[in-house]
Amino acid sequence: MEGLFHIALLGVISTVAAVASFSRLGRARLIEDTPTSKIRSASQGYVELIGSGERPEQTTPLLSKLSASPCIWFRYRIERYERSGKNSRWRKIEGFSSEQPFFAQRWQWSLLHLPR
Repeated sequence: MEGLFHIALLGVISTVAAVASFSRLGRARLIEDTPTSKIRSASQGYVELIGSGERPEQTTPLLSKLSASPCIWFRYRIERYERSGKNSRWRKIEGFSSEQPFFAQRWQWSLLHLPR
């Protein structure tokens, strides 16, 4: 009887792990399948742009909140894994996204990005 319980428990754990793996795989494919676009033909939504970036006002550098390294834009989210009995979830503790505009440049083309 105890062996049957262990087999059932192993089956449940395997199913949960498989579902979580496929969920992560979908997210990884979304990132990998993001098309690389030229600035002049970039569509709205997720696109990858290759080039350089700079901030319109070069007076003071923007420093990321967590690493204090200079950047043109950043976003972060800190979460904590919480368990309560049979329930578990990730709870957002803190999150922030910089709001300063920046230019993405590639050869003669330039794109002004205004984060929200």
